[in-house]
Amino acid sequence: PPVPTLVVWGTGDGFTPLKVGEALAKSIPGAQFAPIEECGHLPQIEASDAFDFQLTAFLDRISRPPSSNLPGAGMLKPPPLR
Repeated sequence: PPVPTLVVWGTGDGFTPLKVGEALAKSIPGAQFAPIEECGHLPQIEASDAFDFQLTAFLDRISRPPSSNLPGAGMLKPPPLR
């Protein structure tokens, strides 16, 4: 199965163009692409608020089951105490 993947890219990256990031995301099955406007090569530093928002939203989406009415869907339960 695909591994949840988020590709975050600065739209103004002068070192590695945006089209490279788009191609990278397309080459990874199920990857999500999150371009950050007015940002260069280091979005985690140059636009940390936008980067944190994208990462937090991504983690929130992958940590929740897609639907609560599917058989077997739900959060994992901790093992019983011994």
